[in-house]
Amino acid sequence: MTLDTRQLRYFVAVAEERHFGRAADGLRIAQPGLSRQIKRLEESIGVPLFSRTNRQIELTSAGEAFLPYARLVIGMADRAVAEARAASEHAGGLLKIGGYAITYYPRAGDLLQQYTERYPDIDVEFVPGHAAQSFERLLRGSIDMGFVTLPFQPFSADARYRALGQLEAIVAVPSHHRLAAKERIARTDLFADPVFTWPRELNPILADRIRATVFGSVEHPQLIEIADVFEVLLRVSRGEGLAIVNAAVTGFHSREVEFRSLEDPAMFEYGLIWLETSLPVNAQRLLDLAAEADKTRAIS
Repeated sequence: MTLDTRQLRYFVAVAEERHFGRAADGLRIAQPGLSRQIKRLEESIGVPLFSRTNRQIELTSAGEAFLPYARLVIGMADRAVAEARAASEHAGGLLKIGGYAITYYPRAGDLLQQYTERYPDIDVEFVPGHAAQSFERLLRGSIDMGFVTLPFQPFSADARYRALGQLEAIVAVPSHHRLAAKERIARTDLFADPVFTWPRELNPILADRIRATVFGSVEHPQLIEIADVFEVLLRVSRGEGLAIVNAAVTGFHSREVEFRSLEDPAMFEYGLIWLETSLPVNAQRLLDLAAEADKTRAIS
């Protein structure tokens, strides 16, 4: 049996939309043609992948089992094309890393710069995204590794993690605010103002840890969830509230925003995550470089 990657893409589109019409629109093909291709895929496999009613489309148990592997095959096919194109321009191939932003992780920029200096023929591509997006891309094979902050929800028994450093959660304060006069801020001082913070839905276990670490057991009455740190800092500069941010954003230049640590610093570990059984050589080289850097710091 030979699987057609085009049919797999069609299957994944219908599985994610739960609707043939919307999937067809997204794929820019006619719905009857999409239905025929799904039918041919089911006939090729020998089992129905969808249960169809007049009102909705649902995955069968076979479809549920088939979906993650279909995504993986598509991801690996796309990656094979990317590797081939990279190899035509860079003899060393490609390394793809996911994460929120390079500047978010203090050691990331230095580590990747050392990597490109040592392996100039390897094309390094950073793929921005939140932790859940990086986990999905790892499972699909569309990235090799990801920068993440602990803790995170387990997503695969094959996942492996290497610590790189720590992040400090600090407070962004309007420059004219009473708390800007303090060198460090007490946690109890945070409850009098609205506070912008990381959306819980993006990483519930991390969001809960941040809130417990910063606010203790008391629930803050005026939390405002915003993912875009630049929007958060803009709103702080307008005096709309305080914000819990990563210390790496202190490079944000504005006379209207000050940054202060908490009286008892709130620290969070971050590092690299990958899948053990699908770690390419170029990704292993980055891990080796990180270990080498740690050894150098320990000796010096």
